[in-house]
Amino acid sequence: MGLRTKMNSLQYLQLIKLEMIDMRKIFLLTGLLVFTLLMVSCVVSKTQLFNQDDNGGGFTVEVNKVFKVTLPANPTTGYGWYFNKLDTEAFKVVESGYNSESDSRVGAGGNSWWKIKTLAKGEKTLSLLYYRSWEGPQKAVNQYEITLIIK
Repeated sequence: MGLRTKMNSLQYLQLIKLEMIDMRKIFLLTGLLVFTLLMVSCVVSKTQLFNQDDNGGGFTVEVNKVFKVTLPANPTTGYGWYFNKLDTEAFKVVESGYNSESDSRVGAGGNSWWKIKTLAKGEKTLSLLYYRSWEGPQKAVNQYEITLIIK
């Protein structure tokens, strides 16, 4: 005998109603969870990004936060970006790397990047020079410099 034949119609309808309420609760809780996750992802501070277009500019950043600098580079030419007197009391490089361009041509350029954490409040300058290591900074062919107000 099936479930329906063991109980009367009223009991069966009440059971279905309870199951529907449970399903609505599950959908409501799932929706609430998704909404909460979306809101948290919006509130989480995003990493500030700086690139070649920001050269010479002034910007405000928060202390104890990480920002990222990305600059065009081509290590196959021997040139690379080097920090020019990095203020280690104000900045700490936490990660760095190089991304080649999407095409795989030999000698094609890409981007050097650094994730830098601010350590102290104040107005600081971040400066990088583009040169060949064996020629030294006096032979730099490019310079990148931004002024940061760290609050």
